[in-house]
Amino acid sequence: MALPDKYLKFANRGWWNDIPASIRPRYNTYPYLPPHVVNIFNEGTGKSVFGVPVREVGPWNEDDKYWDAANGYNPRRLFRDLPLGMPEASAAYFRNYNGGKNQFGDKVLNPAGIDLTPYVAPQLGLGANQNAWVYVNYSDLP
Repeated sequence: MALPDKYLKFANRGWWNDIPASIRPRYNTYPYLPPHVVNIFNEGTGKSVFGVPVREVGPWNEDDKYWDAANGYNPRRLFRDLPLGMPEASAAYFRNYNGGKNQFGDKVLNPAGIDLTPYVAPQLGLGANQNAWVYVNYSDLP
């Protein structure tokens, strides 16, 4: 599973030297110890998957911690003017935020704020390459 926070990926893979020393403790302190996981629910199928680890970054951005407030303990690094819980990709796609582009200047082609692996998607009742709106619980992320 991928979320747009490269440091979650680095922490879950043990790549501590790739996280700036100034924020490294935020990714490795109680109660937020790796592996950092989320719980996902697909209302359309009634299926859930619990404890899904963040293993990759994306789908559109690398520094969009949209589940954290701009003034929180581990604040959103980019797109701080967006509301809490609004992925930049969704704002770009639906509202032409940032000119409809991600942090790298690429046109956002779908509003996804999470990317599921081929292992997780079928557990939620999704077919190959199928998109769906899902609920994600981010409570175990730093």
